[in-house]
Amino acid sequence: MKKSLVLSLLLSSIFIPELALGKQQDGSIDPNQYPAFAKFMKEHRCPADIENRDVVWKEGNIGRAINATRLRNAIRTNKLGDNLAVPKKCLMWKEGSWKVAAEKIHAERRTDLITLKEIQALTKIVEETGFRDCVGNIGFQNKKLWFIDTEDDSFLLGPVHGGEDYPPHCKALYVGNLQVYLSSMNPEAQNWFQEKLSALITSEEGVARDTPLPMATKYDPSGIDFNKVREEFHKYNENN
Repeated sequence: MKKSLVLSLLLSSIFIPELALGKQQDGSIDPNQYPAFAKFMKEHRCPADIENRDVVWKEGNIGRAINATRLRNAIRTNKLGDNLAVPKKCLMWKEGSWKVAAEKIHAERRTDLITLKEIQALTKIVEETGFRDCVGNIGFQNKKLWFIDTEDDSFLLGPVHGGEDYPPHCKALYVGNLQVYLSSMNPEAQNWFQEKLSALITSEEGVARDTPLPMATKYDPSGIDFNKVREEFHKYNENN
């Protein structure tokens, strides 16, 4: 009996420290330990019926949800919502890890060309956020252009389109990525875009080092620091 009691106590001592670390197996978040992450999840935790909705599941990189929210705020702040949109994204604790559910975009095949108003809106938001992953990640649905993928890599790509002489993050390079749509623009949009890009390439502002959206905070909602959310999210994953 004494040996059984000692063994029981030893086994208990193995599991007590795990509880002390605050480990959770159901996705619950201690607001005292992770205040910013807990606050973020009040708005970004998936609803209970999410698996019955038309969504695409992604690996649980919180940057996808953070960047989507920042990008949506940038569109709203710059009053570009008539032409641009971002799919809603939320997080769910699923099968022992966080997963991101993204509203599914059913891209429509366009028969018309990109208009002046559309390319002006695209250029403005690309300048503001550093979105660079243009190929296959901007879709047309319900008369709007949608930024489909918002992971960090969509903003942190290396220099492209012969822009190696410029800093890796600058407005000229951001906007330069939109050249892939040049043949899809109407003549008025083409002329405006080429003049805009030329002006950026030859201006101090256009080639000045910039901070892309994953590292910038200017479009964070008031009362929450998304960079702090990232930090606590990674700590949470380390402890669970």
